[in-house]
Amino acid sequence: MTASNHQPDGGRSSRSSGVFAPGGHDAAHLSRHMLDLTDLFRANDQKMPDAMVTEMRRHLEGCVTTVETGMLFDLRAKAANIASLLPDAVDTLGHGYSWRAIQLHPELAGPELVAHMRDRSSIAILARKGGNIDAEGDVGPDLSWLLDDPVRDIADTALALFLTENRWAEPDQEYVLVRADVPAEIYSELVWTIAAILAGSLARTGIASARKIDTLLAEVAGRMLRQYDEEKGPFALAMKLARMIRAKRDPREALSQALRQRRYLLLMAFISLEQNVPLERLFALLCSEDPELLLAVMRRQDMAGEEASRVLLDLQMIRGDLLDSRLIELARHYGTLTAEQAEKDAAAVVMPQVYRDKAAMLYGVGLPGRNAK
Repeated sequence: MTASNHQPDGGRSSRSSGVFAPGGHDAAHLSRHMLDLTDLFRANDQKMPDAMVTEMRRHLEGCVTTVETGMLFDLRAKAANIASLLPDAVDTLGHGYSWRAIQLHPELAGPELVAHMRDRSSIAILARKGGNIDAEGDVGPDLSWLLDDPVRDIADTALALFLTENRWAEPDQEYVLVRADVPAEIYSELVWTIAAILAGSLARTGIASARKIDTLLAEVAGRMLRQYDEEKGPFALAMKLARMIRAKRDPREALSQALRQRRYLLLMAFISLEQNVPLERLFALLCSEDPELLLAVMRRQDMAGEEASRVLLDLQMIRGDLLDSRLIELARHYGTLTAEQAEKDAAAVVMPQVYRDKAAMLYGVGLPGRNAK
C-alpha cells in the first residue's frame, strides 16, 4: 500500500528528484542545467560572468519571440475556423507573452535548449573579438584566408558562416526578430514549448475546448517544423565547411587560423571531425565542464602550448571558474600532459551521451572528470 501525495493542485506540480527523473539526463547534466537556470533567472553567487548571462538571455528571448511571432501569425489566420472570438483572444496575448511565461516558469526551458543558448552565446562573445564582416559582406584582411579561397564552395560557405556569427554578435537580439537558426532538435523544442504556452493561455479563455486548441496548435507547429531548413544553420555550415577544408586544404593551418580569429564554431568543427566527438559535446567542455578534459582534447589535436593558452585566456570571457591562478595551473598541466595520458583522460569525452546518462541512472553519479557544479 502506498501513501497518497496530497498537493493543493492534486499533485500536478510534484517533481521526481530521483535518478530516473523525467528527461533522461544524468545527475551532472541536470545539476548543470539547474545552475544555468539559476544564473539566467535568479541570483547566484557562483554564476557565469555577467556578460555570458546577459548574452544567453538575449539569445533565448530573441529566439523565443521570433518563433512566437511566426506562430501567432498563423494562429490569427486559422483561429476563426475554431471559434469566432478566438482571433481576438490571440491578439490579447501581446508581444513577448511566451518569454514572460518562461521568466515566470524557468523550468519550461529544457536542458538542451539552455545548453544550446550557452553555446550560441559563447560563439557570439568570442566572435566579437575576432575578425568582422559587415551586413554587406565587406571583410577585413584578417578573414581573406577563406573568403578569397579559389574554391567557390569554400568561399561561399565561409561567408555564410561568418555572417551568421556576426549577426549573433550584434546587440539588441532580444528586441528584434532574429533568425531562430538552431539545430533541428532545438527548433522542435522551441516550437512545441511555445505552442504549449500559447495553448494553455487560449484554453483558459473558455472560448474553445482544449482539444480544439490543441489540434489548432498542432497544425501550426507542424507546418513550422516542416518548413524549417536546418542545413542553413551555423552549426551545420561549420561542419560542412570543415569537411570541405579537410578534403582540399591543410586542416592544421585552417585550425590555427580559426583560433587566431576566435572562430570557435569552425575550430570546434575541425576537432569534431578529427576526433569523432559531437560538436555540442565540445562546446560543453568549452563552456562549463572540467577544463582538464578540454586540455586532453587539445593535446590529442596536437595543439601547441601557446595555442592552448590562447584558448584558456579566451574562455575567461565566458566562464566564471577560470581565474588567473587556475589558468597558471592549467598551463603547467598542459606542459606536462603526454599524448598517452591525454588519450586516457579523453575517454570520458568520447563516451556517447547515452552511456553517461545510463551510467548515471544505474549508479547515481556522473563519470569521473565531469564537473557537476
